[in-house]
Amino acid sequence: MTFCLAALLASPQCHAARPMLTDDARVVDTDHCQLESWTVKPVQGTEQWGLPACSGGRGTEWALGGQRTRLDGSSSAVINGIGQYKRMLRDLGPGGVGVAAAIGSVYIDGRAAPYIYLPISWMSTSEGTLIHLNVGRASTPLRSLVDTTWGLGLEQRISDTVWLIAERYSPSAAQWQAQAGLRWWLVPGTLQVDATAGQQHQATVSSRFASMGLRWIFRKPFQSGQ
Repeated sequence: MTFCLAALLASPQCHAARPMLTDDARVVDTDHCQLESWTVKPVQGTEQWGLPACSGGRGTEWALGGQRTRLDGSSSAVINGIGQYKRMLRDLGPGGVGVAAAIGSVYIDGRAAPYIYLPISWMSTSEGTLIHLNVGRASTPLRSLVDTTWGLGLEQRISDTVWLIAERYSPSAAQWQAQAGLRWWLVPGTLQVDATAGQQHQATVSSRFASMGLRWIFRKPFQSGQ
């Protein structure tokens, strides 16, 4: 398995602005959807993700997507799916703390691996700094919720359209990853690009990776009353 397959499928909370793994206590705005896609380039292959998500009403969000991994030198690819429901428990605002809950499952070779976690976010009064903490439990297709997961992430505004992003994330006691990079709003509130570089450690093996992500936010194409 390559880097992102091991880390994400061990604890697949992949629904904030990708390619960060630590989620935030925010959901898609009511009557809106978003499409996130990102590519991770570890040492041995390439991973591609697509994750559409839409508002399910005020304070809720549904996401359904998948991942494709191809190892270098291989003529075939591994494809896995993911689905998640997320609900706000306390709204996030300037100078305050937001709390959400998420439950979902990844599907590895057709077998479900459920997970659950809490994203907790703090926003500065200027809205220029956000800190995110995740705690949860994750499973594999053959094991129950046995792994404790956690993540700590940072978003720091550099200019009106550019943010510094960084995180340290651990999907289990034997694994961790750290990455940092930049986020650009090409069209503020609508189109965003992320680029990161980082390192992942599993057991006694460490490897480096780079990633690029694209996020598009748009209004639902079909809405009641239209």
